[in-house]
Formats: sequence, C-alpha cells, structure tokens
Amino acid sequence: MGANGREVIIRVKKFDSWDGDLESEYDGKELSAIIESWMTDNTVKGKFNTSDATTNMMLFEQVRIPLYDAAGKAQDTRGFAKGLQKFLKEPPYSITNKLMMKGLGQAVIVLGDK
Repeated sequence: MGANGREVIIRVKKFDSWDGDLESEYDGKELSAIIESWMTDNTVKGKFNTSDATTNMMLFEQVRIPLYDAAGKAQDTRGFAKGLQKFLKEPPYSITNKLMMKGLGQAVIVLGDK
C-alpha cells in the first residue's frame, strides 16, 4: 500500500441550479478534461479509472491516493478530495462546490452550490 497508495472513489456531480456543466470550456479545455488532468497529477503514479462520465457527472474508481500529504500527515479520502475542491474554487475556474463523504472511502464533490 505504501508504494501504490490507498484505493478510493471520487464522484463529481453538478447541482441542477448551476448553469455550467462538465463540458464547459476553460481556456479551450473541457472541465472534465481539466479534472482528469488534476487526477493524473495528484494520484499515485497517475492511477485511476474514469468509470463513467457524462455532461453532469464523473465517476473515478480505483483512485490511488498517497498515504501522506505534502506536510507528511496521514491523508484520507476527504483530505485528497479537498485538494480537488480547492483547485476548482480558485481562478480561473472559480466554481463554488460542496464536498460530501459517503463512508470512509468515497467522496462526492457537487459543483455549483454549497
């Protein structure tokens, strides 16, 4: 587990009230591709599967997260998902979002509201 990380599930959805979606473009790239790129950069050895992807939802399974964060503290699913949440809140995306947990190994980020 130290070499391959912990396996978790991350789901990204959107609130119905949000006027954007995962096909919205930022600097010529779709939001879904931007999120996949972030996952590649932040998972252990870039390991994850995009099991399902639509205009309104993405499901990442077999996501390998590091056991420890940059500060050397133990990292759980929530801590890893907070990184993606913060990334999406910052410019140029500035997407309001909400992080919810489903058990120990599954996080859901809902875009467009809090």
